[in-house]
Amino acid sequence: MFEFTGERLVPGLVDINLYHEHLSRYLCAAQFAHGKRVLDAGCGTGYGSEELSRVAESVLAVDVSGEAIEYAREHHSRPNVRFVQGSVTNVAADDGSFDVVTAFEVIEHLSDWPQFLRECSRLLVPSGVLLVSTPNRSYYAETRETAGPNPFHVREFDYVEFGEELGKIFGHVEIVLQNHAEGIIFSASEVGETPTLHLGIDKAEPGEAHFFLAICSQARRPPSKPFVYVPGSANILREREHHIAKLTGEVRQKSDWLAESNRELGEMVAKFHSLQEELEERNQWAQARHREAEERAARVHALQEELADEQARAQTRITELEREIRAKNEWALESDGHLRICAEKLAEVEGTVIERTQWALRTQAELDAVHASRWHRLGQKLKLGPDANH
Repeated sequence: MFEFTGERLVPGLVDINLYHEHLSRYLCAAQFAHGKRVLDAGCGTGYGSEELSRVAESVLAVDVSGEAIEYAREHHSRPNVRFVQGSVTNVAADDGSFDVVTAFEVIEHLSDWPQFLRECSRLLVPSGVLLVSTPNRSYYAETRETAGPNPFHVREFDYVEFGEELGKIFGHVEIVLQNHAEGIIFSASEVGETPTLHLGIDKAEPGEAHFFLAICSQARRPPSKPFVYVPGSANILREREHHIAKLTGEVRQKSDWLAESNRELGEMVAKFHSLQEELEERNQWAQARHREAEERAARVHALQEELADEQARAQTRITELEREIRAKNEWALESDGHLRICAEKLAEVEGTVIERTQWALRTQAELDAVHASRWHRLGQKLKLGPDANH
């Protein structure tokens, strides 16, 4: 099923009034197409090409979308209509192949729209007519204010710009205004006589028009007569009520969204206040930590000064100790000389003591030998000798 994306109109998938708004352009163009060779440039899904083929000799319908061409062949095929996929800026046809070219809601989609206008001029016979439509940029921007620019449109025109650009290619340009005006219809339920039409004579303002439809030719043509299309199947009040109901539903939905948003906002405000209180507590905690840090920094500074003093005193003591050590080293060196002399003297004394000890031992041995001799014993008995008186 061909999907309606907003770029191409698909009958049955759009609002009936939107469909008639587009179809009316083809019915207006049919006035120029009786017995003519027609090119429908940018034919889309082909519903307009089929309408033109009812009065035209032949219709070549061209669109860049293969999907649209396939849909058109399936739903709007007629013997005198040929649907072809291709670019409208380079149509495979000879110069002067057509009497009428229609290009409805196409030019604003093209990046090289000047080339498209030159191509239309090439394809038309000298007396041919180009019917080209486009939305009024001022009106369109106003109606799409909330939705934003149409993503499928490359260039949009106001009334003056449209006429100037068309006039660069075609010698005669007449722009008529297309508006969707409200009407009241009195009709039987069955198809009857051709209705009587009363057309108001109020002057339309170009700046307030919905669409522009330009009738372009190289030769001057008589001014166009007003064309009014009144779809018998439409009921604008009913469609308006549906639209109002849709808007009411959207308002209700948005009201629900707003209520939900307000609830979420209330929660966010409460959360904000909670976070604010938490932030205040954290700030107080941070200030307390900052004060502690300052106090500790002051203490560290004091300790550093104390340490510097201690280091200075220690350095002084070290210097004093170094002097004492040097003095004691010098004393030790002097004492070492004295000790060597004492050691030598001691060695001499030890030698003398040993020598005298050995002499005493020998003497004692000799004395013991004397005491042990019989002569000594005899002398003791005779009380002679050193011990005789004892």
